[in-house]
This record gives sequence, structure tokens and C-alpha cells, in this order.
Amino acid sequence: MTRVAWGATLLVAGIILLARPLRAETLSLRPSQDTTIFSESTNSNGAGSRIFVGMTRRGDIRRGLVQFDLRQLPPGAMITSAALTFSIVRSASASSGTILALHPLTASWGEAGSTSSTGSGASPQRGDATWRHRFFPDTSWAREGGDFLPDPSVTGMESGTEVTVTGEGLLADVETWLANPAENHGWILRGDESVPQSARAYINPVLTVEFSVSEAAPTAGGEAPRPEPGEMPAAPAVELGEPGGELRFSVSLRAGPLPVDVYLGYVTPAGEIVTLTLTEDRLVERRGIGPIVRGFLPVDLSEVLVYARPFGAVDAPGGYLLFAALAPVGADPLNLEGLISLSTVRLEHVR
Repeated sequence: MTRVAWGATLLVAGIILLARPLRAETLSLRPSQDTTIFSESTNSNGAGSRIFVGMTRRGDIRRGLVQFDLRQLPPGAMITSAALTFSIVRSASASSGTILALHPLTASWGEAGSTSSTGSGASPQRGDATWRHRFFPDTSWAREGGDFLPDPSVTGMESGTEVTVTGEGLLADVETWLANPAENHGWILRGDESVPQSARAYINPVLTVEFSVSEAAPTAGGEAPRPEPGEMPAAPAVELGEPGGELRFSVSLRAGPLPVDVYLGYVTPAGEIVTLTLTEDRLVERRGIGPIVRGFLPVDLSEVLVYARPFGAVDAPGGYLLFAALAPVGADPLNLEGLISLSTVRLEHVR
């Protein structure tokens, strides 16, 4: 077992990076691809404008698939909220209040040129997703009807002429996909599949993302910033080799009686800033600056393992610069000497 480890003691007042003002922005995304799959046939609707969900009068199932390209968000974006909306195409048998459930897809799929405005779809073209195929006609789903997580991330209710789906589960999906683009296969949309004549048609899907970005962060397509002299303590970076093994983060904290926000993360060899964030009782990595937890009351915590993950193919070898910081809740982490104690962070690369 080979270990590469480095520990550094850092003062918040020395990390100017955390004091950069944040700019709030909103981005509305259209799908990079969407379609409908039909249980009774190999039909699809890749180029059609309507997405169908639910059960028909004859008991046939429709499921919608949507995916959004989150690379349109600027580097360093910290997502604060996300909502997915659709306009409703009403039918005579439809009733208000129908539930729409979103399940993260676990495999890639395709959208080609099939198009239909009816609820039966059209003959698939090469590359279309169907009930049986991820990519017609050569690549099948592991299970007919789509490969997706069994529990929905979130559900929404129809109201008036639209349906809006939002919540912590949706936000967690978007944050995960932003940090790990290879896992972004979008959602499968399921209506009420137990009641005949519950099938619905939706149009105009829009994913609205609210986020904050450092004023010093680059715009989309720009070069990620490297810390300037004086923004971080002069300390050696952790030199990590080729992918393989596991990264393990541990930290010890010491602070006074006041609640604090805790920051923990690293800067990649390319200069990208990554922080750990606690989301629904699990830690995830995301680009940009954000606290791992707010309002924490540390009392001389000895070094504990807080996070571990595989060091995989998406990780680049080179120097990783770590940081750990404490700040009073909501405070600007400048001029805090006497209020802020020290924190220590350690990264190990275990093979």
C-alpha cells in the first residue's frame, strides 16, 4: 500500500479566496435531448415537440426522457436552487393533480429523427431511444422501459397549465452531474402508470438553475484561475500520480464557542476550485466556493476521516493544493484574527 500525504495548518484570514464576493445568476436550459418511449412498440419521438407520460386507455405506458447540458454553467458555479417546468397539453380524460416523478437514468441513450404529434409515436430512426433500446437498433436497455434508479429523486403536481418539479432531490441530481458530467444521463419521467387514461402530454421543458459565482471566477469558456500569491499560504501541494486507489480527506478543527461555517476543499492542477458540500446526509464535490456545513460547533475535534472516494480516470495527476477554513456563520472571512482558530486538513492517496 502506497500513501502520499500532506498536512497543512491554515488561518482563514489568510485565505483571501474565500472572501471574494459572490454574484447571483440564473440560467434557463433547454434539453440537449428529449424523447418518449412506448411500451407497446419500438416507436419513439426523438424529433417531436411533445413528451408523453402515464397510461393510455388501453393500458399502454408512456415515459419521457430528458437530459440537460450543465456545461453551460460557468466554472466555479455554486448551485443554490433548481426547478424543472413543463407546459401541459390537456386532453379530455386528463384530471388536474396528476403526479409526475423524475428518476435519474443510469445509462446513456439517444435522440434521432423520429417525430409524431400523436400519443403513439413514430417508427424509430437509427440512434433513437425506444422501450427496448438505448440506441435503436443495436444497443438495448438492461431492462425494458429504461435503466433508472427505482426511487424518484422528486415528484411534482400539475397546477393550471404547467407542472413544476423542484426540491432537494432535484438539486442533488444537478449538483452531482455538474461535479461528475459522465454520470449525467438525465431523468426518465413517469406519470401514474396504474390508472388507465392518465396519459399526459408535455411541451417546452425548461431547467432553471440559480447559482452563485465568485466575481473573480471566469465566464464560461474562460480559463480557471490559479491562486495568486498571498491568497493561500505558501505550502507544497499534494503530488498525486496516475489514477488508481482512493483519495481520503481528514480534518481536525478547533474553534471557540461561536457557531462557524466550515470550508474544506482543494485546487486541482488545472486551477479548478472544488469544495466538499453536505447534501442530504452525504458529502459531494462541487466546483466553486461553499461551506461543507453551516453553523457547526467544533470542540477540539481530533483528526477524523470526513470523505473518501476513488481516484479515477477523470482525475489528473499533479499538484493538489488543499485548504480548510472556519468562519463565523455568514461572516466575511477577513479581519477575523482572535475569532478564528486553526484547522488542519490532510489528503492521502492510498493505493
